[in-house]
Amino acid sequence: MRKQDLIDNKLSKKIGLPIITACGNLFKNEIKNPVFLIGLGRSGTTKLLHILSKHNDIAAFPVEGNMYWHPKSYPWIETDLSRPPFWFDPHKFTSLSVSDWTPYYEKRLKSVFGAYKFLFRRKKIFLNKNVMLNFMIPKILELFPNAKFINLYRDGRAVAYSYAKHEVAKIKKNENEFRSRNYYSSFEQVLYKMCELWSKSIQEVENMKKNNSTINLFEMSYEDFCSNPKLHLDKVFEFLKIDPSGLDSIHYADVKSMNYKFATELTEEVQENMLKIMTPVLKLKGYLNQDDS
Repeated sequence: MRKQDLIDNKLSKKIGLPIITACGNLFKNEIKNPVFLIGLGRSGTTKLLHILSKHNDIAAFPVEGNMYWHPKSYPWIETDLSRPPFWFDPHKFTSLSVSDWTPYYEKRLKSVFGAYKFLFRRKKIFLNKNVMLNFMIPKILELFPNAKFINLYRDGRAVAYSYAKHEVAKIKKNENEFRSRNYYSSFEQVLYKMCELWSKSIQEVENMKKNNSTINLFEMSYEDFCSNPKLHLDKVFEFLKIDPSGLDSIHYADVKSMNYKFATELTEEVQENMLKIMTPVLKLKGYLNQDDS
């Protein structure tokens, strides 16, 4: 990374989001090339973001920005609303979040991102990675009609297992809040909800592809990415129309798949129950053969 990039990164951390959000609507038209890295949590999006953020032409927003995308719903545990957690009902959660927006708020949201991009105005691309946006793509296109999307997906069984472990830890930490809202669940209950969430998330993008033939979308599997990072990163850079040489190979030297965990740590019975939920979509994305039951 160039010295100036290091200075810029430190500057953005010191300035912080409170100052950026204080800019009102001043920068609402600043973003010319918005890119959104989507895909469900635990799919490798954080690793991919870390790599892409090292490219000379990419200004990666420093956080997912859920406090902006979901202003009255996130963090869910700190709200007093009767809306469900994202993982429990992503469509309802997203619909209620968007219903909270006003025209003024939409301008403010664009200006928050625009203010950050202004700090890095020599960079061509603004990138926001967010794993809760798969169900908000139409609204994003209203705000940013020329938006590009990078969808990183992973074997749903690995995603569901990793996501469930992550979420159950939060549930146990905040047991009283989850119990009071009737969302306290066992590990297996959460695991099967994550199976449903993965299937819905994948299907949401598939439906968008069918209904919007002009959507600017690049899809990549976690497994392909891990098998040959350079090859697939070059495809990403081609999609973004930026020079691959802007990224040093040292930034993706440690990429490796972690898919083995669900197969070795879950019982056969639990894996069979997961397949009852996920088989159609696993087949759709090539993780199972069409003739597998």
